Amino acid sequence: MPPPPNFKPPTLGGLGVTNLSMNGTLNLTRASVNTDLTASYNMDDEGIKLLSESRREFKLTETGFRASSRDAGARRDSNARTSGVARDPSQHPRASGEGELHHNCSAKDVMVFGALGAGAGGVVKRAVHVPTHRFIALKSMTVFEREKRAALIAEMKLLCERQGHGGESGLTGGDEAGPGCCANVVRFLGAFYSPETNLINIALEYVEGGSLESLVKRGGAVPQDVLGKICGGVCAGLEYLHAHRRTVHRDIKPGNILVRLDGEPVITDFGVSAELGDSRALLDSFKGTLHYMSPERVENKDYDFAADVWSLGLTMLECAVGKYPYDVSDGGPLGLMVQITRDECPIPRDAALGEHLAGFVRRCMRKNPRERPSVTRLRTGPHPYIAENERVDAGAWVRKVASPLDILFSNGDAFVRHYYRLVDRVDVDVGTLAAVYRDGSCLTTAQGDQIRGGASIAACVSRRAAAGAGGLRREIKSLDVLPGGVEGGMLVMATGTLRG
Repeated sequence: MPPPPNFKPPTLGGLGVTNLSMNGTLNLTRASVNTDLTASYNMDDEGIKLLSESRREFKLTETGFRASSRDAGARRDSNARTSGVARDPSQHPRASGEGELHHNCSAKDVMVFGALGAGAGGVVKRAVHVPTHRFIALKSMTVFEREKRAALIAEMKLLCERQGHGGESGLTGGDEAGPGCCANVVRFLGAFYSPETNLINIALEYVEGGSLESLVKRGGAVPQDVLGKICGGVCAGLEYLHAHRRTVHRDIKPGNILVRLDGEPVITDFGVSAELGDSRALLDSFKGTLHYMSPERVENKDYDFAADVWSLGLTMLECAVGKYPYDVSDGGPLGLMVQITRDECPIPRDAALGEHLAGFVRRCMRKNPRERPSVTRLRTGPHPYIAENERVDAGAWVRKVASPLDILFSNGDAFVRHYYRLVDRVDVDVGTLAAVYRDGSCLTTAQGDQIRGGASIAACVSRRAAAGAGGLRREIKSLDVLPGGVEGGMLVMATGTLRG
């Protein structure tokens, strides 16, 4: 099929392509030897950009693709010849394998399981931090996509700076947020980037209750008193971001509010957040989820913290009625934009909202951003809807909907796989394995010998792995997981066989 009239092919900036010929199928004629058709490219609105060379040799490992040592050595030799200077391999991070940038954890420290969801920056998976045997949420993305890469780096920066306010809330610290931090903002535990796999990874607090979005899907509308308690926590988290971090979240919605099993909400996914340098600064970029954008953002006007207040009101309304209140079938995205900017507050006529909840939603969703209250005023006022539900046990509803027993069994299954994978490693770290056990732990061998204490058990298992017993095939026949383990943990009972 011939190209349409006045068709202009995409620009090929930087590739040395100087001549284009079109015969109906848009054939490209290369006229420069500088163009490398074995390389990887990406086409966007700005043209076709070189991503990376593809002539390198890679091998597939458990953690992804890694450059082979032979290829890496060849590239080092080539680079040295090109520059005329012999380079120290230790000073070439990509070639020497020392290029992984990390804070508090690295690729070898995590064992990844199933996906939890996706956010503004990438995919989120459940994982175990091997040295501490803690469940974490690992947010990962490739670095080729420029916008997503920038989003995740922004999240890393925000969370790293939050960590720096004091307190030890990383992987080696306790579960409580440190001084200067906020319990209603997701805890940052570490991060690492490996150039070999082209992945940026952020280790975050694992929130077992899931998101408000998933809870509403499973349990329907949130009871209004429970929602009031949750709302107070969300306001506290937003107040921290606005007043202390000078940050507009820009993507407040049910999917970005996680809830712990005790009912405490946690704001997550800072992938599209942006900082305001001072109280007079305004933003003008169009990022976030359209469904929850304020009118001024939809109209591409300047906006500030009030945009998050609008999204908060809409989020609370959706959770209260059990569904998104605007009609998304009316005109598609354009129709939704018209509703957001022109229609009155979308409280359904048949919604039996309490007076204080309805008032809260209407105040947050005023069209004029200057007429919306700040989250500080909503929380410290406090707004009657928040004040009257301050002592409500939101955790009871969360545990009813989230099914803690299912979570417990899933965690038990994941931990058993983590444990067996650890003890079957020939290069198992004795100190890491010893941390699984306590001083009173006892290992009974097939010969009837009893070994007590974490250090002794770890040493025995390490000798077994080194002797080649890790080559046996393990078959788990039954797995029982019960609550009531040590310090609120779980009791796991696994039975099975080892086969040669």
